[in-house]
Amino acid sequence: MPKHPKKSLTEATGGHRAAKSLTAQAASGFLWTIVQTLGSKAVGMLGQIILARLLLPRDFGLVALSIIAVSFASVIRQTGIQQILIQRHKHFRRWANPAFWLELGMGSATAAILALASPIAAAVFHSHSLIGLILVSAAAAPLSAWMVLPTARLMIDMRFKAIAIVGIACNSAATVMSVLFAWRGFGAYSFLLPLPIATGIRCFWLWRLARPRVNLDPQFRRWRLLIGDSGLMIATGFLNSVMYQAGYLALGLLYPKAAVGQFFFALNLSAQMALLLSQNLGGVLLPALAKMQDDSARHAAALIKALRMLAFISTPACLLLIIVAKPLVAIVYGTKWLPAVPMLQIMAAAAAISIPSSPAATAMQSQGRFSVLFRWTAIQTPLFLATVFSGAWWGGGIGVAVAWFLFVLATSPITIRLGAEDGITWREIMGIYAGPLAAGLVTVATVCAISILWPEVIQHYLLWWGTAAAVTALAYPPAGRILCRPEFEQAKRYAVAALAMLRRTSGGGGHDEVSMR
Repeated sequence: MPKHPKKSLTEATGGHRAAKSLTAQAASGFLWTIVQTLGSKAVGMLGQIILARLLLPRDFGLVALSIIAVSFASVIRQTGIQQILIQRHKHFRRWANPAFWLELGMGSATAAILALASPIAAAVFHSHSLIGLILVSAAAAPLSAWMVLPTARLMIDMRFKAIAIVGIACNSAATVMSVLFAWRGFGAYSFLLPLPIATGIRCFWLWRLARPRVNLDPQFRRWRLLIGDSGLMIATGFLNSVMYQAGYLALGLLYPKAAVGQFFFALNLSAQMALLLSQNLGGVLLPALAKMQDDSARHAAALIKALRMLAFISTPACLLLIIVAKPLVAIVYGTKWLPAVPMLQIMAAAAAISIPSSPAATAMQSQGRFSVLFRWTAIQTPLFLATVFSGAWWGGGIGVAVAWFLFVLATSPITIRLGAEDGITWREIMGIYAGPLAAGLVTVATVCAISILWPEVIQHYLLWWGTAAAVTALAYPPAGRILCRPEFEQAKRYAVAALAMLRRTSGGGGHDEVSMR
């Protein structure tokens, strides 16, 4: 009898240490993915600036239209195999080989479909140039399939530092190649020609790091056990592609290619914050939450904590983008892109709502709730299409942006509610947004007050840009400390951990984890 309390204490201590270790690994992983994205985006932003000056809005429009065709045809590539392998991390070796062959088959089928669909897309959008652009994209499809298995293995092992280094190097190489192609006069091809080259390099590198084991037996008998969840992920991916491309499709059918290019530019620029935060956090959360899938209460608590943190970080960035959109576009990209400014501002407002809700889909995947995610996406898709096409008919690109904002405003809270299986109240959902939004509005009011007291600042783009950024950096932290203190303290701990990680890295440390208290 006396041994039982001691055993319970040991188990509790072990569980606490495991939870603490998982939190540290997840925090370290998030920091490394941020490093990857910041490094890639710094190079990518410079490349986009150069491309925006070397190329015309028509070139951007052609790329946007080719993306529509590629996205629809590539839907079978969105098998969700990577997410399924992470969710089944305890039995990775059992599923790795059939998953690899299934993914490779889907990638090859995608390439074939793209090749057959290219003349159809060219006829629909009245542009023969789309054939070549789509064929270049098709070449990257089978190569992308090779990345799934090693990436899943590295994510399960929480080796985000390795993934970050590979990502920065390959994305930087692709950006440099895009600029060189544009300089040599390749036009719209400058965006797509680097893709198969960079993807091939990334595949080779990831396989050298992860070394997953596969053999020549495709194990077809196990495919059907993967296809159940994979089919739901494919269907969900297809519907998400339909929604993401709806704006391009509506504008491409109703307006000239330059109008599509302006919206493409605005959406891409506003999406940078979402890519930086929501996708990176989602990639780290999936393996972390998958390890909590048997404890729904802990799973829900971790999700809510992540959503609050994401809202705290993303809100000021989105509001700042709204304020400085005009000087940013005029100075960095050139005056030919100024018609995209109103769309950019509206899409930034939409991002402030959608970014905090994005990990909810990851939470559903981490618990194997693929059917719930599919059903909710199936409900959203026709509503979104109707909203976006109505917006395009009413007001062109600005109408699409307004429709996008209204839709995410209505659906994001519901997505969060569905993401927490253990339950989350509407009051808690509103609390995710309330504090950061209040702190952000205080910051915006401070910036506006300065513009009223010093009206000359608005007349000088560079001065207005710098002033708004400086005021946001100085005003938001104290406002956040008052209005959303837990998230402020957590962000401070992350900053300290990031500095510790950078010091250890610069000092030659090779660990992937950082100490979190």
